[in-house]
Parts: sequence; C-alpha cells; structure tokens
Amino acid sequence: MKIVVFGPERRVGALHDDRVVDLNAAYARYLRERENEPHPAEVAAAFVPADLMAFIEGGDRTLDNAQKALDYGRSTGAMGWGPFRTRLER
Repeated sequence: MKIVVFGPERRVGALHDDRVVDLNAAYARYLRERENEPHPAEVAAAFVPADLMAFIEGGDRTLDNAQKALDYGRSTGAMGWGPFRTRLER
C-alpha cells in the first residue's frame, strides 16, 4: 500500500491504479456495510484517521484497518465510485 496525502484538506489516501482512495471514507464504508456499525464515520475517524500525523501515530492497527477497507473495496467494486477515489492529477 502506497500512502499519499491529497486534496485541499490534506487527507490520507492510498494509490490504487491511477487513483487515490480516501482511506478514512473507505473504512467508514467498510464499517457500515460489512460490520453494520451504527456510527461508521466516528469509528473510522478513530481507527483510520484522515490526518497524516494521527494515521502514523495509529501504527500497525491503523494500517491493518486501512488494508481491510482496501480489500473490501476491491472485493465489492466499491472503489470505483463515490468519495473513495479521486483521479490522480499528473
């Protein structure tokens, strides 16, 4: 997983093909759809923060959760739309 920072809010993402996946948004979706979490945005903010420093401080647990979100997105095709991906500008 290649971690990047993107957008005016400097959110944490991961490169996937030629796009950036918003890891926080992807994890929130994973929690909502797979885990039936009633407060996915709040839980995602704690476990896969959008802020780079908080993401780094989360260590392996954060990376593991981010990977779960990416794997879920790939398996469902969910990374092709919505807030997950933005085209990488070159």
